[in-house]
Amino acid sequence: MKRKMIILGSCCLCIIIIIVTILVLSMNGIIGDYKYEFNTDERWTIRLTEYTGNDTKVVLSTHIGPFKIKYVTKETFSNSKTVEKIVVPPDIEYKSMVIGNNVLKELEYEYGRKRDCVTVVNCKNFEKVVFPDGLEEIVRDYLACPKLNSVVIPSSVKKIVFDFDETGYSEAHKNDKYYVVGDGVLLFYHGSKEEIVIPEGVKSINHYCVIGKENEDETKIVYLPDSLNMCLEFGYENEVIFYGNNQDISYDDLYDVKSIIKAPKGAPVEQFCKDNDIEFQESTEEEEAIRKEKTEAAASEITYQENEKW
Repeated sequence: MKRKMIILGSCCLCIIIIIVTILVLSMNGIIGDYKYEFNTDERWTIRLTEYTGNDTKVVLSTHIGPFKIKYVTKETFSNSKTVEKIVVPPDIEYKSMVIGNNVLKELEYEYGRKRDCVTVVNCKNFEKVVFPDGLEEIVRDYLACPKLNSVVIPSSVKKIVFDFDETGYSEAHKNDKYYVVGDGVLLFYHGSKEEIVIPEGVKSINHYCVIGKENEDETKIVYLPDSLNMCLEFGYENEVIFYGNNQDISYDDLYDVKSIIKAPKGAPVEQFCKDNDIEFQESTEEEEAIRKEKTEAAASEITYQENEKW
């Protein structure tokens, strides 16, 4: 009888603890070093709204108690007066932003991550971002951070979405016509915008840096190499884009193309264009020869990150 009473009492205590925890977290408040809001539309999750601690180094967490952190507002770390370094473990699923903070100096992604998740914008003293070996995609923006010079892209990276605009890193490579990092990713391009030649050896392209965000009205010709294993995701009306007879290329992201696509007869991109109402024209033997000549010649102008001395 006594044993049953002990078990019953323990169960009641656990239930009380759970109920109290839910009641506490169902209200906006402070837990540890964070202000939070409870996500009423998603059970057992919370949203961080502000870091209130005094640490100079913060390791991001997946949970507070039994509750999963689902969102982190941009104010959480942007308003911090102490955090100089943020460390991102491999199991972090949410995205975060740090904007206009002049204290943050370093961001480190730990080994095991496949994609970055923190955007850093207009942080005047931000100097370093550490990407681990094994990272495959850089999809967040690191923008307007003039002291950001310490950047090494791992050889495992296959895709980069943004171009580190207005950073010390981009400034250091402003004289490189083609700057290639990671697994053949063309990150910086400083050549003609009227006739763009992508060198043989390039596997992936940073669209913002190569095609650009402006000058849509300029007539452009784009020559793509046989080594390319991805497509240009968009194209302007006045562009003509020459593809080769690439058999391994992925066209899944070819979603906003207004340009004319030209390639040899029977190239995989031909059928994709027909299926998606994109204008396709068969390139002539002369045009194909010009494409190959230009892309192969441009390979000698590539600056590779791996050849630089650190």
